[in-house]
Amino acid sequence: MGKLKQTKLQIYLSGFFNPILIVFKSISRKHFSVLIFLIIPIIFLLNASVFHYYLGTFFLSSVDPEYFYLYNGILIGGGNLSVQFIATPGIPLEFLIAISSRVINLFQPGDYAKDFIDDPEKYIHAANLFMNVLIAIVLVICGIYTKKYSGSHFAGLLLQLSPFGNASLLGVSGRLMPEAIMMIPLLLTGLMIIKTIYHEDRTAGHFTDIVLYGLIIGFGIACKLTFIPVILIPLVLLHTSLRQKIELILYTILFFAIFAYPVVFNFHKFWQWVSGLLIHSGKYGAGAKDFINLSTIPGNFKYLFNYDKMFFFIAIFSLLLSVVFSSKVFKNEGFTNSKIIRAIFAVNLSILISIAFTLKHFEHYYFMPFYLFKYLIVLLSILLIIQYQKISGSKRYKIITLISFSIFILYVTYGQVLQVRSSITSYSQRNEILQEEYKKIVSLVETDKPVIMTCPYYGAPFIEFAHFNGFIMTYHLKFGFQSYLKEKFPESYQYVTWSDKFYFWDDFVDFKDILDKTKSSFYIYIGKDKGKDLAVIENRIWQVLDRDSVTRKVLYHNTKTEEQLIEIILNPETFE
Repeated sequence: MGKLKQTKLQIYLSGFFNPILIVFKSISRKHFSVLIFLIIPIIFLLNASVFHYYLGTFFLSSVDPEYFYLYNGILIGGGNLSVQFIATPGIPLEFLIAISSRVINLFQPGDYAKDFIDDPEKYIHAANLFMNVLIAIVLVICGIYTKKYSGSHFAGLLLQLSPFGNASLLGVSGRLMPEAIMMIPLLLTGLMIIKTIYHEDRTAGHFTDIVLYGLIIGFGIACKLTFIPVILIPLVLLHTSLRQKIELILYTILFFAIFAYPVVFNFHKFWQWVSGLLIHSGKYGAGAKDFINLSTIPGNFKYLFNYDKMFFFIAIFSLLLSVVFSSKVFKNEGFTNSKIIRAIFAVNLSILISIAFTLKHFEHYYFMPFYLFKYLIVLLSILLIIQYQKISGSKRYKIITLISFSIFILYVTYGQVLQVRSSITSYSQRNEILQEEYKKIVSLVETDKPVIMTCPYYGAPFIEFAHFNGFIMTYHLKFGFQSYLKEKFPESYQYVTWSDKFYFWDDFVDFKDILDKTKSSFYIYIGKDKGKDLAVIENRIWQVLDRDSVTRKVLYHNTKTEEQLIEIILNPETFE
């Protein structure tokens, strides 16, 4: 009886698992490799989407630079290619937004621009998802082709794991900023390094590599100028003549001009921006005319070092390793692998120059994309050790090397995953607080009354402020949004420092014009850390109104951040 039950159980289980086994057996080794290289990109896409979700509502906390690029991307999506927002330059990000916005708008009724103004956050979500899908696709390509060039699944998976080498990379991928899209050319640069190491002499020649490097690096610089140091990698790594190196630079400039074409048509403006960055020590071309403020370097470098000490330790280890294997002792043993050694030196050189760029006008997020090189350096170090083991006859140590480094990589990755979880919790809590403040402040405002506002660059409880920031960055193309913004937000006025009037969707109005729109009261909103602006705003008001003829009522006040919502109630006698 027991055997009969066992037989029935076996038949049942085999009937359940047989279809799965048949499918599994039908998968060729080639297809199985592809499936393996889908795992990490899918995990990346899911994690990036989760991070993006927990960042919360962008107009409350991330206006700069999301809304800057969003507005110009919407312009391109509407068919207007003559955008002028070229500061970083960031043009590939604007085209990414243009494509995703048009895709999502296919399913929306009504006018394209109006739908965007009604719900800009929807377009941010769509663009971020599209960007991370592209990054995931690049990760798949990197995995498959690294395996093809090196013959190692381990190498392919390790290169794919690059976005998990530092927690900030997943944080960046949750946002809509040039540093996020820079992950694409940086990953492709890593792939090109592997190709050069293994297949440089088996391809059509240096010309192919020169064009590919120029294409990738030109695209990267079009995303952000901080990508420039990456051009040192092919210049050092490739065995090329001076003429070919010049060709590489020229191809990079050509592809930069293609991917950042508005720069060509606004070169004078662009050069003023770049030269300002070069000759001034302050941010965005401001500050004294010094190349760099040397007094800030130690503190900034200490912050950069402490943020990810392991990154710097890995870089130093790889350099020491390359120096050791370049010594006469190993050369006498017949070991020479100048390609890997040059690759290690080239990557570290580009990192060093990137650090110098970052320290000149310090913001930590300028350097964040280069954390992608952490596992690339590890991979190059592993390849160098394994190459020596093959030549020295110590092949049995290959498994020990791979296991040791695998444990190290898992340890580092696990530590970063814990940081990601902590960051998600922190952002979730921040978002809850911002949402509560938003609901509270908005509930205190009657929509038919004017609001004069001054807000911090990162956001405010009024979505009009986010629109205002994106709108002014469209420069001469504001007409595409102006009429509907006036219709949508007829009572919103911005305090600006460059005029003694108030800004109203590309018009400048006196306080008297604002007063003409109300017979009862109006509001002044002072954003976080903007307390100094209150005196200036009120001074303009008291030039028209008698301070003693109105009632000043503070509806909301956060003493820590100086955030205030003030209602100025007009007495009936004011209009008699």
